[in-house]
Amino acid sequence: MDVSDDHLEIVDRLFAMAQAERKALGQYEQYGPEVRKALLIENPKYLFD
Repeated sequence: MDVSDDHLEIVDRLFAMAQAERKALGQYEQYGPEVRKALLIENPKYLFD
């Protein structure tokens, strides 16, 4: 059941929050300014054999 028409203020707030996160983190193949780079270890050593 869609109740979004009854709660337009909440829908607007959620949409604004989603837009802010999309701007910060990016979308699809575009990375935003708040995305951390992946860690790369040159010569990893296993803890167990």
